[in-house]
Amino acid sequence: MTRAVLANASWMMIERVFTMAVNLVVTLWLARALGPEVFGQLAYVLAAVTLVLPLAALGVNDVVTRELVEGHHSRKQVMATTLGMRLIGAVLGLGLLLAWVLLANDLALDARMALAVLALATVTQAVQVVRFFFQAQLAHKPISLVRSGVVLVSGIGKILVAWWTQDLFWIAVVFAADYVFTDGGLLLLYRQATRSWLSLRDFSFDYARQLFRQTGWLLLSGVAAAIYLKIDQIMLGHMTSDDVLGNYALAARLSEAWYFLAVAIVSSYFTVLMKHREERPQWFTARVQQLVDAMLLLSLSIAVVVSFASPVVVPWLFGAEYQASAAILAVHIWAGVFVFMRAVASKWLLAKRYMPFSLVTHGLGAVFNVAANLWLIPRYGGMGAALATVLAYAMAGYFSFWCSAKTRPMARQMTHALLLPLTLGYRYWRR
Repeated sequence: MTRAVLANASWMMIERVFTMAVNLVVTLWLARALGPEVFGQLAYVLAAVTLVLPLAALGVNDVVTRELVEGHHSRKQVMATTLGMRLIGAVLGLGLLLAWVLLANDLALDARMALAVLALATVTQAVQVVRFFFQAQLAHKPISLVRSGVVLVSGIGKILVAWWTQDLFWIAVVFAADYVFTDGGLLLLYRQATRSWLSLRDFSFDYARQLFRQTGWLLLSGVAAAIYLKIDQIMLGHMTSDDVLGNYALAARLSEAWYFLAVAIVSSYFTVLMKHREERPQWFTARVQQLVDAMLLLSLSIAVVVSFASPVVVPWLFGAEYQASAAILAVHIWAGVFVFMRAVASKWLLAKRYMPFSLVTHGLGAVFNVAANLWLIPRYGGMGAALATVLAYAMAGYFSFWCSAKTRPMARQMTHALLLPLTLGYRYWRR
């Protein structure tokens, strides 16, 4: 089993590293070609889509893996029912984005057209349920190959379009194509692996209601998470200028590019932990602590290196017009410390079936982020948004876990991890 976990995690890591490298090159090209103003408009459009995407998931993402691993229902019923639920969510999300296009009169025409194109493409996100089927099988290799191929082709397309024209609409078309081709590839992979097409034939209304009772909390939690992840860029777009948003969006993208490490490691490793949670509770708790420790040390290392390197690297790569991004990045990168630990905590909540607490923690982060942005953006602009992000992530990823007796065990484990650097790893070398 350990070999399967390592192989699965390795493929996830390869995909994420390759994706990060391609996206870094694409971001570099787009930022230089578009300039802070148009790049800021693109960031606003992508942030708007991100706010609505949780509806396309309808909270069933990680639940799919758990249901398939536990095996209480047939694979066809799980896949068909969750696909149907995600389709409903995707259509709701499409409606909200199209309403945004019609009502956002302060947006430029290009930005509204770009948002409309991306809105239509998000409907295909319903088939992302296939990702979690392969995750349950610890077989991420085919997903990695398809995703890497699409990322490469899409990246080349974005560079060519930005070289040919700085029109935001056509750049959005390429971003939309990324969604469509990725999801089409997932359908083909599922067909190859199961000898059947992903369909709604085995959809069960009773099972859907049963799942929704569990995932309704996760849906609201996903919406709250999207708010505290991207509301800063929406608020910057309305409260400052496009070039300020462009500088901040570049820093945020460079900072968030590292989050893939937490997702890849935790998603693969937790599949095994969940198998033994009930029969070996002490072993489960010890392994969760080790995972939290590893995430803390990894994120801390990244934050220190990026903070010191950003004043030199960012202007050198992106040009003097993005000088402000360097200082913003040096602050924003510290949010990753709480994001990495939160990745473990989110899986822990799912394993314990504490889904309502996922909403509570994300909800506190969302409310705190909006309030902090309202206070800090008028005073400090992009830097204020970065400070608000770090504070909101700390609230959602750590402090909120002290609010309930049920989640305090995880809060204590995160505290032990935070103390690890201060004690020079005493807890480990003492043993």
